[in-house]
Amino acid sequence: MAASTTPSSLDAFHTAMARLAGVRGAWGFIVVRTAFCADSDADEAQWTRAYRVLRQIALPKSSGDDVHGRRAGFAPREDDKTPERFALPVLADRAVLGGQKDLDLVRELVNQQVERYREARRRWVDAMKSGEEDDADEDDASVGSGSSSFWKSQLRLEGYLVVNDDALASLLAMADVLGDDRIEQTSQTPGTAQPHVIFLDATDPADVPYQGGSPFQGWMRAEVLALTEFEEQLDMCGNDAARRSIQVYPQRIYPGHTPVYNGMGNFRGVHGRAPPAAGGYVFPRGTPRGWEGTVATWESIPVEHRGRQTLGPPPAWFLRRQAEQSAAREGTQ
Repeated sequence: MAASTTPSSLDAFHTAMARLAGVRGAWGFIVVRTAFCADSDADEAQWTRAYRVLRQIALPKSSGDDVHGRRAGFAPREDDKTPERFALPVLADRAVLGGQKDLDLVRELVNQQVERYREARRRWVDAMKSGEEDDADEDDASVGSGSSSFWKSQLRLEGYLVVNDDALASLLAMADVLGDDRIEQTSQTPGTAQPHVIFLDATDPADVPYQGGSPFQGWMRAEVLALTEFEEQLDMCGNDAARRSIQVYPQRIYPGHTPVYNGMGNFRGVHGRAPPAAGGYVFPRGTPRGWEGTVATWESIPVEHRGRQTLGPPPAWFLRRQAEQSAAREGTQ
């Protein structure tokens, strides 16, 4: 096929996303590749194996279990999240994302491609709230071209699964353990290190006010086997990035500590660097009491360890309390 007629990776991504636009029960994650092999043929073979592992281990099994909308004895409803409706569309732009290690830049680049779907999702939610969804007979596939259609899919748009060099190596290592003929048959092998990806939040940490603990860095490592539970937990947080930063992301213990998600309430960490020596800096733990406590905790963190997050403005309740106290003082004068 001539190069001029070969779809670009961006075209393939938007085509896949457009197919999901009208599927109300479609769910899953957007996968972003930053790891590529120099040889195109070897790259295609590697990615085929890695993607099969990612999908098969993340995919909940069709075993009759009551998971993600599967109701025992009943046919799935239009908006039920069933294993058959699990999707992992891939954004793989080698020219832009290949070898990119700056996750803040990756977030910015991917958000540029995904914002049209996020906006179409907001329009769909607004239509449902106003009772106008029955009149929404637009061509959903047109979302891919940026028109004003609806995005009815439940694909997670608040973050992305990034497959970097380490994540790709972990997926291929699992493929080697299972063998190509067994990838379709099993989700895990006891005693084998679990493959992982990077979950990159779509919200810049600079836009998430500090609430306590370690500053929000906007990404974490997530074990593929726990992605179904992770998706459920994201559902509980809605589209609230501040809530996600506290309830979903494990807290870091010290600078260089990489948090790992491997199931609800089952957090552990991988040390990006060796633990600090005696007397080394350790992030504060727990939730501060009140706004004054939050400010004091934030100011106790050295500037070089705060990352992109900021303290943010005082919450509305604090401002109301200040106004009430000021009015009370004036009333006693």
